[in-house]
Amino acid sequence: MPTILQYVELNSFAIAVLLVILLNMRRQDGRYSPDQKLFYSLLVVNILLLILDTALWVLDGKPGDFARLLNILAVVSYNILNPVICLIWYFYVDFYIHGNEKRLTRMSFFIIFPVFVNLILSVASIFTDIYFIFDENNVYRRGRFIYVLLGICLYMIGYTAVFLIRNRNKISRKEYISLLVFVIPPTIGGIIQAMVPGVIIIWIATTLSILIIFINVQKDQLH
Repeated sequence: MPTILQYVELNSFAIAVLLVILLNMRRQDGRYSPDQKLFYSLLVVNILLLILDTALWVLDGKPGDFARLLNILAVVSYNILNPVICLIWYFYVDFYIHGNEKRLTRMSFFIIFPVFVNLILSVASIFTDIYFIFDENNVYRRGRFIYVLLGICLYMIGYTAVFLIRNRNKISRKEYISLLVFVIPPTIGGIIQAMVPGVIIIWIATTLSILIIFINVQKDQLH
């Protein structure tokens, strides 16, 4: 089992990779297409999740009411953002295929409803043990229904993958494969994370997916 220091080092490396991508995306004229703005949002949210994940590792087991408050704020924010990054990914794929900003304002009930459900459950977890609980020593424990969060994220990733497959003829084969490959690392990371308590690799895996998209898709568009 990796140590706290090792997790901090891995997350720091992933954050550094994402920051390098952000710097490479900069344009002097400041003009970005909607899909590039969505990709930028994807980067920022992933960085936030890695920072929050690091904070949870560092704060876990720290004594005192203030440390407990920070733990709760960090884990609630972390849980809320989990499906948000999945939603941004859906928007990115939708716009990349259809190129229509107005479509993004007509969000499907089936993709937006899980985000609201998770928001409610994340906040409610402060008062119950739905997603998490901190014992008397401020040590984090999984809640009884933490797998609901994983299920919501996997559902949204699957929903986007099905949408992409159904519209694969509207983009080039290279773009289609690059977009489809995006879902593989975080899905595998999420499953491993669910099966092995204490192993948190999903956002490091997502960093790999973002790097793949940047190299194969966004870099071409920026030029």
